[in-house]
Amino acid sequence: MSRCQNAARPNSRLLRMSKVFLALALVGTAALSSAPPALAHAQLLGTSPLSGSTVATQPKEVIFKYNQDVGGTLGAVRVYDAKGEEVDNLDVSHPDGQEHWMGVGLRPGLPDGTYTAVTDTWTVPTVNTAVAGDQYSADWVGIGGFSDGTLVQAGTEADNINGVAQYDAWTEVLPAPENVLPKLVVHPGDEIQTTVQLVKKGVWRMTVMDLTTHKQAHRNAHYKGSSEASVEAVHERPCILDGCSTVSDLANLTQTTNVTFDPGEFSTSPGGANLTNPLLVPASGASLYQMFMLANNGTTVIASPSAPDIDNDGFTLADGSVSPPPPSS
Repeated sequence: MSRCQNAARPNSRLLRMSKVFLALALVGTAALSSAPPALAHAQLLGTSPLSGSTVATQPKEVIFKYNQDVGGTLGAVRVYDAKGEEVDNLDVSHPDGQEHWMGVGLRPGLPDGTYTAVTDTWTVPTVNTAVAGDQYSADWVGIGGFSDGTLVQAGTEADNINGVAQYDAWTEVLPAPENVLPKLVVHPGDEIQTTVQLVKKGVWRMTVMDLTTHKQAHRNAHYKGSSEASVEAVHERPCILDGCSTVSDLANLTQTTNVTFDPGEFSTSPGGANLTNPLLVPASGASLYQMFMLANNGTTVIASPSAPDIDNDGFTLADGSVSPPPPSS
């Protein structure tokens, strides 16, 4: 986050992350753009690979399976990736001689697949304003930014500014600075659900919903620079602006030192559809990273994540070097 680039703030954040190393993010909607008459009454039973799925290696073709014999012509079936870009080579065939099936070849060397949506829920912590010095803490979800500067994110922050508690919801698209959502007032103890979604190519929607007050706010952004290669759920623990190198530099939360993200989900489908994949179950070919927040000296652990919960969609974070137990569900 750009507001964390002050040299006194820790560079490593506490997060759970799935990073994509996919050869292909398959179409969420395989479009029949100009179907011949033979397809007029045929019903699509399924596809191989499954529509909306992700795969570790790129297949040579996508197969559409119908309930009756179908005829195919050049361009009759088209395949699009998660960004809405056509990825087929217009080569239509009947795989293995199956007249009920129609296959369309894919262009070789397609780029890695991407994430298109992430959502998670947490409770806004309470900041201890008795601690001297400005302090900042934040909870957020985002897409991109793990190994690049293309992060799209949204969340809440709980700050102590000159002894006054400040809570707000915000969005941010790097390298631009944070934008507060002024119409959404959040309070300590409020349950927050935040979603970052790639609505269509180059168009993002960031939504913060206060489940306690039943209020929400969102911001749309036009941004084509995201790698879309990772999803994050992050807690940045409060820290004194001019420190974060010793225990005495760390601020305290008065409500609890633990913050739980649960439930979290992600999507790799076009438009962020099918937002049902448990956040801590990596997509095919992806990796899950457990990261600990370090002080400025690069060695002192100042915040630690738990193991995933039993349904792999939640985890808890605690200040200090000891990981807390995972949430109950």
